Amino acid sequence: MPRCARLDVQGGFYHLMARGNEKREIFLDEEDYRNFLRRLRKVLRESGDKCLAWCLMPNHFHLLFVRGALSHGGNSLKDDWTGDPRILGDTAFVEHVLGRPDPGLSLLPPSLERILERVCAESMFTPAEIKGPSRARNVTEARAKFCFLAKEAGIGGEVLSEELKRNSSAIAYLFAKGRKLFNN
Repeated sequence: MPRCARLDVQGGFYHLMARGNEKREIFLDEEDYRNFLRRLRKVLRESGDKCLAWCLMPNHFHLLFVRGALSHGGNSLKDDWTGDPRILGDTAFVEHVLGRPDPGLSLLPPSLERILERVCAESMFTPAEIKGPSRARNVTEARAKFCFLAKEAGIGGEVLSEELKRNSSAIAYLFAKGRKLFNN
């Protein structure tokens, strides 16, 4: 009997394991390993997920990852491997069973500007207010959400520091505060 679908939660830790059909090898040579890692890197970059650990063996692999703020379910992993019969079976079968994701769904990470627009729309503050010197609680919370989403999207602390005109300690504090706000 198949397992129930797992909850897909932003910030959740997940162990992903996949084995070749009939326990056959899925990595036949060094190029297969390199190709897999290139594809994994692309998926992680597009989804905002972070891989904490991985182990690749000839007939299966393990990944330990944290779901990012940009994740839209597991479709990006499935889509990238759909055409590889060593992983999921032949393409027609996989497409029939798993379906296709919404073609309008963008898996590209948002730019700093798009993240700021999102936070402004949700908080009803202007970009100038979020970037400004205000220490009002609700403005600081919006700024913290902005920092958290930006860092989760892979934008570095030095870029945020320059954008918000704050030092690295302030950015680290805002990121931690933003994480708490999103986890509550």
